[in-house]
Amino acid sequence: MNRIAQIVFLSIGIGLLVAVAVSGLDPNHQPTQSHPGLLMPIQLSGAAPEFSLAQPDGKRIALSDLKGRYVLLNFWATWCEPCKDELPHLAVLANAMKDLPLTMVLVTVDEDLKPVDQLIQEIEQAAPQSEGRTLWLQTAKLLRGQTENVVLLWDRSEKVAHSYGTTKYPETYLIDPLGRLKMKFVGAKPWGRPAALDIFKGFLDPPAAENL
Repeated sequence: MNRIAQIVFLSIGIGLLVAVAVSGLDPNHQPTQSHPGLLMPIQLSGAAPEFSLAQPDGKRIALSDLKGRYVLLNFWATWCEPCKDELPHLAVLANAMKDLPLTMVLVTVDEDLKPVDQLIQEIEQAAPQSEGRTLWLQTAKLLRGQTENVVLLWDRSEKVAHSYGTTKYPETYLIDPLGRLKMKFVGAKPWGRPAALDIFKGFLDPPAAENL
């Protein structure tokens, strides 16, 4: 995908989420009716495969370092169009979930990190000066690993992705605080929609979490 097409693609994804971001982050937002099929999860069980991967700065993070928190593990790539479409949704989710015990782990399977850096720069440069600018910048911040509850890791060989059974992107896994696999989400999901935010906010309420 050429650079202009990338920005147009992201413009559509971010533009559709501007109103959602406002409602999803509004403390007065009233929960909508939950829709269990919205995210179409596949139920899983068993221990999540352990891994240790490097951040862009070289610091390594292991899954075991995150025990005690829920982990939303997302495998993605810059050459994956649905992955890029999903990024603003993940940015909204990360901001909405910042006060809950959830860490979002974004694992890029790009061969090198230059395309990730280029994508970040393009998002920042294309951010409008009007409505929607905040979400564009939140998306860039997400990819820089500068969002408090988000970690960006690099799986160049795709070894970790394959250990989870992922061969097509994006795919996302929910891991509980004990390191157990709970759910798998195949394909890009509308994480930033109010109904999805309501579902995730049910993490601290076991009955609600069972309906995810």
